[in-house]
Amino acid sequence: MKAFLLKYRVVDILTLCIAIGVFLALYGNVPALFAGVSVAQVLVIMLTALLVHALKAARLFLALYGQKISISEHLALYCKVTPVSMVLPYKVGEFYRMYAYGTHLKSGLKGIVIILLDRFMDTAALVTMILIAGFFYGGQITSFLLVLLIFLVLVVLLYRAFPGARKFWKHYFLSKKATPRRMGALKALESFHRIYEEVSVVTSGRGILLYVLSFLAWGVEIGSIVLQTKLFFGGAVADTMSAYLASAMSGDPSVPLRQFIFISVILLLVLFCVIQTVRAFSKKKG
Repeated sequence: MKAFLLKYRVVDILTLCIAIGVFLALYGNVPALFAGVSVAQVLVIMLTALLVHALKAARLFLALYGQKISISEHLALYCKVTPVSMVLPYKVGEFYRMYAYGTHLKSGLKGIVIILLDRFMDTAALVTMILIAGFFYGGQITSFLLVLLIFLVLVVLLYRAFPGARKFWKHYFLSKKATPRRMGALKALESFHRIYEEVSVVTSGRGILLYVLSFLAWGVEIGSIVLQTKLFFGGAVADTMSAYLASAMSGDPSVPLRQFIFISVILLLVLFCVIQTVRAFSKKKG
């Protein structure tokens, strides 16, 4: 147990150090990042970050419902791992989120499934937002968006079709003479079934709510961009919104998205310190 905790702490510290280094390299020039930004606009971004992460934390906690994790534990974990996933490029930070939640839940599979489902809902909501924005403000469906849309639809179809397919192939393999290849295929099928069951447990009665929370989070974030454009810039809302959505999907953050990420990281780290302090005092009193 001590060896396991030591390993987790080592991974934890190394990942956080890498994330801090990347954060300082990408966001270290704060004056340039916020050049021309008024105090009122910073307050709008801060309020947006708080609302967006409150919705995303609620979504993840809903996905974790039934697991042995309290609200304070979840908030502390969310505030620690989310900045890493926001800062590290190419979604590498998602692996750290899987590892952290899997370690806390004492099940690597649960950690992987919950974070993948969280990303799926977030991506589905983002695609929906882009399609709605394109419908009302015009714009073309890019090849990347089309591929992503097809992928999301295929995942849903495969999930729906899996029980029937598993039943057919399991009967097929069991009715044939046992060979190493068939036994391997049967084991793989059962492994996929365990993943399916984990996803079913999380989404059962909650799938729509998880999607709605994701959509609301993106709605708040995009609504903030529209508000900032109208109040502080007076520019074309459609162009600003399209650029923001495109940067969110491409992984190459625009200046407004970089500002949102910077403020989010700072706020989440401050909240993490506050939560840990409160929890420490509560333990001492207890």
